Amino acid sequence: MKKIIDSRRNYKNSNEKENGLRKEKWGRRKTDKKNSVYEKPNDSTRSGYSKKRFNRFQQIKRRFGKYRYKEYLSAEEAAEYLDIELSYLYKLTSWKKIKHYKPNGKKLYFLKEDLDNWISSNPVKTEDEIDSEVADLLLEKKFDNHSY
Repeated sequence: MKKIIDSRRNYKNSNEKENGLRKEKWGRRKTDKKNSVYEKPNDSTRSGYSKKRFNRFQQIKRRFGKYRYKEYLSAEEAAEYLDIELSYLYKLTSWKKIKHYKPNGKKLYFLKEDLDNWISSNPVKTEDEIDSEVADLLLEKKFDNHSY
């Protein structure tokens, strides 16, 4: 790598030339199409909001897409599917909080349906549900006290 001591700009330009970098019209450095450092944004990802939504969609697609057709998941896949740490998944199995299978006595497997049931096992009630339960209990108590 040549070092040009004249100015910082010349030094920077010499690095770009030696590394095969070139400047695009919009001012970001880019190598070639195959090994791009920066990509030119297209219309759908120009705003930060739509870019975040697109990235989130890709993350969800990666997370659930590869498990769509699998019935049984390994421990690593189950931890990724549940979005929890692997060590926490092992704790849940040792506490017998989550159903699991050990066909050869060593490696853990999980049925995807069991994982979905575990996720939905402890729902949080809304205020409307709590209010209706309280009203039902009050009515029940009122009729129990005035029974003839």
